[in-house]
Amino acid sequence: MNKLYIYLLAGIITTGLIFLSMRNGICSELSSNEQLKQSWKTYKSFFIQDDGRVIDFYGNNITTSEGQSYAMLRALWHNDKEIFDKALNWANNNLKIRGDNLFGWKWGQNNNGEWSIIDKASATDAEEDIALALILASKKWNNDCYKTQARAILKDMWDKEVINIKGKNYLTAGDWAVHDVNVKLNPSYFAPYAYRIFATIDKDHDWNSLVDSSYEVIKEASSFSVFYLPPDWCYINKNTGEITIDKTINKKESDYSYDAIRTHWRIALDYILNKDPRAYDYLKKSTKFFIDYWEINGSLPTSVTVDGVIRKGEESYAIYGAVLPAIAIINPQVAKKIYHQKLAADYIKGFWGNPKDYYGQNLVWFGIALWQNVDSK
Repeated sequence: MNKLYIYLLAGIITTGLIFLSMRNGICSELSSNEQLKQSWKTYKSFFIQDDGRVIDFYGNNITTSEGQSYAMLRALWHNDKEIFDKALNWANNNLKIRGDNLFGWKWGQNNNGEWSIIDKASATDAEEDIALALILASKKWNNDCYKTQARAILKDMWDKEVINIKGKNYLTAGDWAVHDVNVKLNPSYFAPYAYRIFATIDKDHDWNSLVDSSYEVIKEASSFSVFYLPPDWCYINKNTGEITIDKTINKKESDYSYDAIRTHWRIALDYILNKDPRAYDYLKKSTKFFIDYWEINGSLPTSVTVDGVIRKGEESYAIYGAVLPAIAIINPQVAKKIYHQKLAADYIKGFWGNPKDYYGQNLVWFGIALWQNVDSK
């Protein structure tokens, strides 16, 4: 593995670059880096139990594989090996119950009042984020045991969550998504930067092919939207390879909403690390709606239908964090306004907005962490 490359990624996700943020003039009353440090302390005390379990208070106190992966990535950034190991061990002890190296995605209180796994289906985004965190941890803390588990996860991901259609490999939404003729995909799960790294430690599988198919699916799925926004969910036909969406209004699967918002963060990260021109071209076209909307309204909507209808003008802090680094790549000045006027202005003692909003707290944190390090074109 190219050491410079892995350290660059570790620097963006796992090392606070306060001097870079100061050099670029990205500071508020409490610098963005200090916000990240303080919010991690409050996040640990509020959302993470002593045993490493991450609680989603909005979701009836459930725990998800996604939540454990977010804790691991954030712990890496802060060099918090204790929390990293606790979050990993809790996931291994409570979510890895399927008989393979993947994780059941949801743990909580079942109908009998018992606390246990309540949905053992896998969620591909969590698997890839956990595997990436383990690879970075093996470098950061010089421990090959992390890398060994990462390789085991990658093998089962490929076997159970990747499908080949007409000679191309595609990352599906999970092991549950591959059985129907129309295979379910989630564009916000696609992480080209991670697949490039996976390819360096797992030579048995063609992870680089997922870089290409990810960009193809995101581009095709976004083309259904009048604003070129990715949908929360889409489908690929096993027989034809055609990408489709479900426009059933009450299902809202084709909306750009709480799932899809992560797509911009992931593509922004791939651009920062790899300068893939496909990433820049996509972000330029897909962030235009947000830049224009902000300039007119001074806010951003979270849910937009494929036909361009704003669902009740719904707004959340998660959207600001998710799109912040993407907008910064295309229009740094607008990104700076969004940070100062929305995120820095509404930051209070470790939280952005509602303290119980686990998802929003994470996405804002990830957004600011990445935004600090944007090297605009």
